[in-house]
Amino acid sequence: MMPHNHGSGSKSSDLTQRDSDLVTVRLDSDNEYENRKVCIQPPLPDEDGDSDTTMMDALEIEPTAKQHQANEKYGGASAHTLEMPWRDSMNKLIKEMFLMNRAVVPQLLIIAILMKTASIAYAVHQPFINNAFFETLGHSAEEAPAQSTKWQSYNFAAQQFSGVLWAAFAGRVSDAIGRRPPIFLALLGELLPVIPDLTHVRHGSSLWWYWGTAIVGGAIIPQQMLDLSVRSAIADVITSPTHRTWLMGVYESALPIGLLIGAPIGRTLATQDALLFTVLVMSACCAWVWLLSETLPAEGRRGIRTKKEWIDLFLTPIVGVRILWRKGRDLLLSSIVLLLSLYVHWTAITVSSQFCIKHLGFGREEIMIKFIIGGISATFFSVVASSVLSRFLSLKAAMVFGIVISTAQSILFGLSNSATWLYVVTAFTAAPMMGPLVTSFASTLVNSSEQGSVQGALSVVYSLMGGVGSLVSGELFKRSTGGPGSWVNFPGLPFVVAGVVQALALPLALVLRRTKL
Repeated sequence: MMPHNHGSGSKSSDLTQRDSDLVTVRLDSDNEYENRKVCIQPPLPDEDGDSDTTMMDALEIEPTAKQHQANEKYGGASAHTLEMPWRDSMNKLIKEMFLMNRAVVPQLLIIAILMKTASIAYAVHQPFINNAFFETLGHSAEEAPAQSTKWQSYNFAAQQFSGVLWAAFAGRVSDAIGRRPPIFLALLGELLPVIPDLTHVRHGSSLWWYWGTAIVGGAIIPQQMLDLSVRSAIADVITSPTHRTWLMGVYESALPIGLLIGAPIGRTLATQDALLFTVLVMSACCAWVWLLSETLPAEGRRGIRTKKEWIDLFLTPIVGVRILWRKGRDLLLSSIVLLLSLYVHWTAITVSSQFCIKHLGFGREEIMIKFIIGGISATFFSVVASSVLSRFLSLKAAMVFGIVISTAQSILFGLSNSATWLYVVTAFTAAPMMGPLVTSFASTLVNSSEQGSVQGALSVVYSLMGGVGSLVSGELFKRSTGGPGSWVNFPGLPFVVAGVVQALALPLALVLRRTKL
């Protein structure tokens, strides 16, 4: 942008001639701050006399030496508008991941995988523990899976619905105090409910202690705090949208990776030993978090000091949802696509194990195999497919692909009538790829001080459908098992319904712009 003289053209009106017209701006280039002198010019009137130029348009900034070098290297164009070569891109990723913030991003990913591994080692045994408990209360072996699923859906719904409120608060609070405290609190919330289950197995205490701790604890300490804080931490450190998509895919794949590792461990260990393993690993992860470096520096935080800021904090759930509207049509539409896709995800979490036990007669061995296949599949779609498709095609293409595969997979899963067929269908678990696509896309639209808020807004989406999906799929399973109060003897009904819900997202994805991440 060339300088302009206004008025009579005198020296006093020539903004490029006077140092008093220059202001110091702090620029962030590759996470290295530098102070620069820039000239702020008044908005320029258009033909109608209106001033449409924004403040950003009015900043005239001389390119840095790095930008000059980049311009020469990439043929004279802006370095910010051209994609870096693969080698430079990988060097930048390695630098940001391992040489900054004491490698906090890899450590967070390892902690997430360890937590899910421990959780899955326990989950291999949990359906059988629950069924045995309800049988002792007078329910038949046929009725016990439906009762277990019902209470599990209450547990998940309490966690998710509380997350609608608390996750948005936690996102704003994490922008003020940093990412580490919410992460620690969320890990603690995952650990606490497992302890009553361990005492039930070892000492015969009532399993109602587990259900009570899980439901009340989930309402007080929603797990969405972990997701939004880790995603925000990744966005704090990693600057490339492509790298963010890949790393958020790795984080979203903590569950499927945990399935791969935790399922064989859980199958190998006896029930009591598996629970003890879970408690010890989760306790170690809680301690590990306090050794991590904070990703959001003090100068990048948005404190909560004034009365207005406290009022804004309590309005955060509303403001957080408004962010999805304010940041553009594509973010709003992709958030709705994510909302519908999460119904498939939560139907699988809530119902799939009991469906396999009741309908196909699965034992611990078969549950382990299902977990492993699902883990490999979800990891591939979340990490590889989402990143490759969104980078080389577009966000739109990646979403359309995921919706079509997920719709077919869910319906065919519900129609499975043999273990072999179910294993084949499980190999196409594509619903988890939506999460990293949308969260990474959202992270490109805001600066670091707002990452917690926008990720909190997306966590509202996660929580809303998590609660609805858990309750509805649990009730559908109860009503379709052929027992007392059933509508029909078709245990796969929840998955067919989930496939139809997923298909509703296709028209929304088709109208997205072709944005590459």
